[in-house]
Amino acid sequence: MARLLMLFAGLSAILWSGAVGWMLAVGTDNQVMFVVCITLAAISMTIANVAYWPVYVIFAIPVSLSAAFGLAISGRPGHAVLAGAGLALAVSMSAISRRLGNQITRAFSLATANQALVDSLGERGRELEQACDALERVSRTDPLTGLANRRSRDMRLADEWTRAMRSGGSLAVVAIDVDRFKRFNDTHGHDEGDRALQAVAAMLEQGIRVPIDLAARQGGEEFMLILPGVDLAGAASIAERVRVMVAKCSADPAYALPEKITISLGVAAMEPALGRSMHELTIAADAALYQAKLGGRNRYELGTIRPVASAA
Repeated sequence: MARLLMLFAGLSAILWSGAVGWMLAVGTDNQVMFVVCITLAAISMTIANVAYWPVYVIFAIPVSLSAAFGLAISGRPGHAVLAGAGLALAVSMSAISRRLGNQITRAFSLATANQALVDSLGERGRELEQACDALERVSRTDPLTGLANRRSRDMRLADEWTRAMRSGGSLAVVAIDVDRFKRFNDTHGHDEGDRALQAVAAMLEQGIRVPIDLAARQGGEEFMLILPGVDLAGAASIAERVRVMVAKCSADPAYALPEKITISLGVAAMEPALGRSMHELTIAADAALYQAKLGGRNRYELGTIRPVASAA
């Protein structure tokens, strides 16, 4: 492309130089004035090519030199001064155009570099935002099971309690513990124990309404379900469903656990209100879980919550 531009500029310079030099050498004063105006206009218009200064120089310098030569041999009054002015114009245009072209090229390079820097900073900003989002998810997720961790559970429970206080409705939780997990770990090793916990986590997620409900690992072999808008009967139904799913997953080839695992569950529900605390809800669920353990495991029990004392 650059070679084509230079070729076109050179051919144009040959035609213009011949015409301008001849007209300035033999033309009348009026013709000379007209040609000078046209020539200056043409040179001024080609200033657009100064960013690539060789193209500008290839056209403007020969035309200026031809004009100076035509004036020098014209013999009209002041021809020497005019020829000198044309020669000076050619020299100055050569020097100025090169300097200006280099400055324009440098400015373009700087603008390109600045844009690349802006784009890079924008990309780094997006990467940083993604990293922060990933870090936030990691801080709320249990690394072994992929469920919400205890911190996330506490935040979600507080949010759902506040929401139920504002809009009404029931809030249920299900406390869960893997039966005889220490014996399972001691018998089959920690790797199999981890796989068992992952299987339980998968069953819990399949048994709830994601993302309305939340399944969380509280630590060790302990889990909890948070069930917004669910009453005690509904929570008991969900608890029984996940209990059966866990009991059956040992035989699933996808998990291939070395022996059957079961869970015990404690179910509690209440309608948040003034004078109530969400800790009453979790305490009732834990107490019900304890009763399920005492009752033989692999079962659920319903928790009881004391009524709010009425004002006298």
